[in-house]
Amino acid sequence: MAVFYTYKLWCETEQAWVYWTLDESADPPTKCPNNTAHTVDLGSRAIDSTDSDTFPVDPEGHQIITLPVSGLSGVNAVTTVNVPINASNLSKSWQLSTPANTLEILDIHIWGDLIGPLGKCYLAGGTYKCRTEAAENSALNFAVVDRDDVLGYFVYYGLTRTQMFLSDVSGTPEVDDTVTGGTSGQTARVLAVNGTTLDVTFANGPFTDGEAVTFSGGATATCDDWVEGDVLELKRPVKDEWIEGLDEGEYRPGDSSELPAGMYFRVLCFNASLSDDLRIKIKLDIATE
Repeated sequence: MAVFYTYKLWCETEQAWVYWTLDESADPPTKCPNNTAHTVDLGSRAIDSTDSDTFPVDPEGHQIITLPVSGLSGVNAVTTVNVPINASNLSKSWQLSTPANTLEILDIHIWGDLIGPLGKCYLAGGTYKCRTEAAENSALNFAVVDRDDVLGYFVYYGLTRTQMFLSDVSGTPEVDDTVTGGTSGQTARVLAVNGTTLDVTFANGPFTDGEAVTFSGGATATCDDWVEGDVLELKRPVKDEWIEGLDEGEYRPGDSSELPAGMYFRVLCFNASLSDDLRIKIKLDIATE
């Protein structure tokens, strides 16, 4: 049985509580999970909740994942998920906070520690848990989306990737460089270079117009403008669900358990309350290779 602690920290930069979920062997967090460059109040750090997971195994010691055969909305029922024997299992959590009478979007980038050495991620599913009471008519939607043209379909629909327009460039930005905003602290990966116009991953979110940016390859520049790109949602959503009170539940993938590296697992939450914020814990159960 693995024990997971969800820590909360006050982020001075965001002026909001942020949350880390780590297993019991990990050191307590000292950074903001949304951006490690943010300033946090370490004195505010506390354990918000404790969870444990027990996974059944077959006679050879391989993990068995059983999915429900009924109760799935909008997707075919699935009974097993096959992942490579050498894949590593991982459970990771995120906190989604939605203000009153608002639709909030959480895009989880399938990158970094969510992919293995071969660049593969297998989504077995996950769970959600309302940490505060959801008002009647609140809703969740889980889907897989392409924000960075990973599948190569943008050209057929006239869509564009997120772009960054530069000036005062020193050095040469290169594809696969990581670009970091000096003011916003945001980071993105360079997908294409066309003079002073870059295609970049959406990744952590918006850069600030006019801020200085640095590239992992050594180049520097000024970000004159950052323009958010289009989103291509897969034909079939993973799940749509009405929530109320302190609901908790699970969701499972649709056509395939493998998520291409660079895609995003999207969680949309509508908070129907006219006065209270809604806080939901989202956990993904994945395997990486």
